[in-house]
Amino acid sequence: MLFFSLWSFEKAYLQQMAALAADRIAFNWGNSNKDLVTGAYDIHQNDGLYYRVNNDSLTQSSSVLIPNLISSTAMSGPSRKLQKAATHFPKGLTGILTYRNRLIERKVEVQLSRMITPLPFLVQWFGKSKALTVSSSSGVTEPVEFIRNTELMITYLPLIKQSMTDKAAADAIHDTLPEVNLDLLISSEAEASSYIRELVHGHSVVIETDVTGESRKIDALDPDGIAHEAKYTVNNQQAHQEILKDVELIQKGLIKGAVWHFFKIQKTGQNGLTPALRKDLEDHGIIVVVHS
Repeated sequence: MLFFSLWSFEKAYLQQMAALAADRIAFNWGNSNKDLVTGAYDIHQNDGLYYRVNNDSLTQSSSVLIPNLISSTAMSGPSRKLQKAATHFPKGLTGILTYRNRLIERKVEVQLSRMITPLPFLVQWFGKSKALTVSSSSGVTEPVEFIRNTELMITYLPLIKQSMTDKAAADAIHDTLPEVNLDLLISSEAEASSYIRELVHGHSVVIETDVTGESRKIDALDPDGIAHEAKYTVNNQQAHQEILKDVELIQKGLIKGAVWHFFKIQKTGQNGLTPALRKDLEDHGIIVVVHS
């Protein structure tokens, strides 16, 4: 019974470590300069806009052993990121870190092993030592990149369709993209919120707050736990209170981050994003997206 309890504790400990490592590696995958634990990085350090094409093992996989004495500076691409993460595991652990890129699905896998030695009087029943192995995985998601690619498709597919002379090719695009007038796409706060929910596959939710106000209504909470706020008209005082609420929810771990989307008002052609509001958002770590 004692050995079983020890085995269960060690397995739970290893499983939690593997799951945490997989989540951290996947979350920081977009920038190899990020701190693995905090996610902090110098704003001038990044992997470049096109690293996903020429430096991300497209349709391939990369693996790094634990422990590994090779310096991460001697590596590049996914191997460098995995090697950097491999140095954070405590001594006595063995395993392997794997990154798989299947073009439409990117995933980090962590496998950890540790030898468990029973107490001396239990050796005759359980042997001298046994290997305990666990594994965990986490998908690499980049909400900002997803929004950027979606906006790119919405903007340029109609233009490509107009330039085509081949009727069959034009009809093929018509099947995947409904006719929309982009200038009249958003004309109210409700339409902006509905558009964002559809864009990120999210849902509206109200979360209670303790420090600022009583609750925070989120326009769209996506499957990755990112809160999206749609802004068509802006009340600066109310916006600041919402910023403080988002920060509170992030600090409590109720959301993983926040993205504010600004849409231009049809009558004026302007959006409500003032320089002061942009600075307020960026100072609190909230991403700003301006839709044209």
